Amino acid sequence: MPHQPTTSRRRAYRPTHRAPRRLSRTLASVAAAYAVAAMVLVLVVTVVLPVTAARHKVPALAAAGLAPSLSASTAPAAAVLAGREDAARPSRSLATPALRALPRPAPVARPVTIQRITWALPVSGYHLTGRFGDRSWLWSSGMHTGLDFAAPAGTQIRAIAAGVVKEAGYAGSYGNRTIITLPGGGEAWYCHQTSIGVTPGQRVAVGQPIGTVGATGNVTGAHLHLEIRPTGEHGDPVDPYAVLVAHGLRP
Repeated sequence: MPHQPTTSRRRAYRPTHRAPRRLSRTLASVAAAYAVAAMVLVLVVTVVLPVTAARHKVPALAAAGLAPSLSASTAPAAAVLAGREDAARPSRSLATPALRALPRPAPVARPVTIQRITWALPVSGYHLTGRFGDRSWLWSSGMHTGLDFAAPAGTQIRAIAAGVVKEAGYAGSYGNRTIITLPGGGEAWYCHQTSIGVTPGQRVAVGQPIGTVGATGNVTGAHLHLEIRPTGEHGDPVDPYAVLVAHGLRP
């Protein structure tokens, strides 16, 4: 059998139509690249350039390197616009005037009314009998500790000064006694009363009736025994005559 040469069979090349798919991918990549570049450019123009201009205090175009060619031509226009802005914009001194401290007026003294403390005599139609400091066996201490105003029984007794009733009632040798505080401290004792017209804690005015002259307690006749004690019951009494004179009265 004769030898036949072997011949290789090659498949005929059949081109596949994939060019449109590759082209679409390429176009998509180029479009994406352009989109990214556009976004970067927008970011640079809107963020980076203003920040750089603000830091260096230069216009945004100058920070981007685009202004040198325009600076010479736009300088006169910029000066004109600046002049217009200055003319149209009110000055700060007109918009918010500076406050200056005005001199304070001299203080004016306010009129002060000082209420005068007035006193009054305790009874009317009287005559003085026992004086402060008199010595006799009639008094338990041997010395008279007050001033006696002899007057008919039932004569009104008035407060010699404004005060508060501290005590009102019977007090042994003092008879019916009323104790009233005095302005600035101290007490006034009204003794030997027939009747008492006030109660403890009551506030009385100067000249207000507080009782009547009588002869209760250790007495020889109807009279008012007035006693002044600057420090109260446990202190020493003082001369009522001198106290009344010191307050403009003449018993």
